[in-house]
Amino acid sequence: MRDACAFVTGYERARAIREWELPLLPIAALARLTLRALITNWRAEHVPERPR
Repeated sequence: MRDACAFVTGYERARAIREWELPLLPIAALARLTLRALITNWRAEHVPERPR
């Protein structure tokens, strides 16, 4: 959780997060992790010579 808070703090230095965006952050983080896992799995199946 500390890393997530540090990330948001750093992000806000470049662009303020609007109040309505805050509840969406956990959803966006989970979606990103899910996509990362799906893409990694797809690459492992379709490009087997690619190092893991």
